Amino acid sequence: MQILFFINPISGGFDKSEITDDIKVLCEMHDMKFQLYFTEQLNFKLKNKVNLKINPQRIIVIGGDGTIKQAVDLLAYLKVPFGVVPLGSANGTAKEIGLSTDYTTALLDAVFSENTLVSDVVSVNNKISVHLADIGTNSELISKFEQEPERGFMSYAKHLYSTIVETELKDFFIKANGLEYNWTGYMLSFANAAKYGSGIVINPGGDISDGFFELCNVKDLSLETILLLGLSKFADDIEMGEYIQQIKTKSAVVTTKEPHLLQIDGELIGEFTEFNIEIVPNYFKYIIP
Repeated sequence: MQILFFINPISGGFDKSEITDDIKVLCEMHDMKFQLYFTEQLNFKLKNKVNLKINPQRIIVIGGDGTIKQAVDLLAYLKVPFGVVPLGSANGTAKEIGLSTDYTTALLDAVFSENTLVSDVVSVNNKISVHLADIGTNSELISKFEQEPERGFMSYAKHLYSTIVETELKDFFIKANGLEYNWTGYMLSFANAAKYGSGIVINPGGDISDGFFELCNVKDLSLETILLLGLSKFADDIEMGEYIQQIKTKSAVVTTKEPHLLQIDGELIGEFTEFNIEIVPNYFKYIIP
């Protein structure tokens, strides 16, 4: 077997040197050909091409949600499955598909498991999202996080309170399923998956393989809402209908009065007043335990 390892060396603030040593030992022990590909910097640009030295039968991504997106964006054309070793600031995809949080176990599963899961992606203004994209409070939080020299959850978390206090209500004008909606809220998610890397459920019932995505509007950020969102990490039966509006669809157009910052899988894309969203079904496969 031949494996391409797609590695973000700084994701999550973790040192990847030990992991790369483990990869070399594991592949040599099992007589597998492998190639290590490292994203060059934090703001890795997809114009960079992967110089393939092997013909991989699987790709193993070592990093977080943003690294998975980069790998899929560059390499889905190979039509081989993607394994994930979740070592990023946000590991929502890994939680979504039931991967181990222990890197050794996740690495062994990614290398040896024969089980796969087909995944859709969501196209937002012609950029793919494998997990979650949004405008509003979360993208504002990520913008602050990106200015921090330190990576990791604590760096992310310290901006949470100020962002919630400062964020303002927004108007979202939506066309979907032949209908028009005028929504007001703090954050609008274009959701392929159900939950963020923190474990918080933003899209109850979300399924990455069902051929649909959901528009999810957080219409309230009161203390009660924040507590319920937090509890959703631990209990799947928390009723969020009073606080989150949902539309299940295959395509939608969202417009806003003011430009809003779009984030896709943890990456800031730019500011827009119009968002064209559609599902792209059966785009690639994950390797699962």
